[in-house]
Amino acid sequence: ISSLHTATRESWVVGGRNIARDWVRKLEGRPDWNRIAAPLTAVLDALAPFTREALPAVESIEAIQRLAEVSGASAIAEDDCKAAMSDAGAAMRKLALHKFHGLLREMRAEFLRTGNPVLRAGDLLRAVTEQAAVRNVRLPEVALDRVRVLGMRELRAVSFKRVFCLGLTD
Repeated sequence: ISSLHTATRESWVVGGRNIARDWVRKLEGRPDWNRIAAPLTAVLDALAPFTREALPAVESIEAIQRLAEVSGASAIAEDDCKAAMSDAGAAMRKLALHKFHGLLREMRAEFLRTGNPVLRAGDLLRAVTEQAAVRNVRLPEVALDRVRVLGMRELRAVSFKRVFCLGLTD
């Protein structure tokens, strides 16, 4: 995949509507064609389901999972973590990818349970985006002094250096 990434950048492949003209022809004359042909074919095949107007929801989720697999997303996140040991962002991206895979598994199971509706690509994108938006991945917080707002039940058996009680009403 890294060879394919380099080749597409060097050949100015930035998209297009015709895969043969806009991708394959630009790349097949390169000296490293034999090395990049298989990953290119795998990625293009994984993208094919997204060219259809609508798909059963489970098939769409499986297509997203397949695309993440053939693009090497997990390996890239792992390598990113190893290369940037001090970069908390790399670990966060790896965790976010892991959570995204979990989200896809949950959505697939739910779509199976609800009858596998046929969804347009935009509706699928909206569903995945909405579900991803309610989940978050944050950097671990440093355990410094901070303000905590707690109710009476949460305060039981907890000790603090300073406690402020504001506006206690029924």
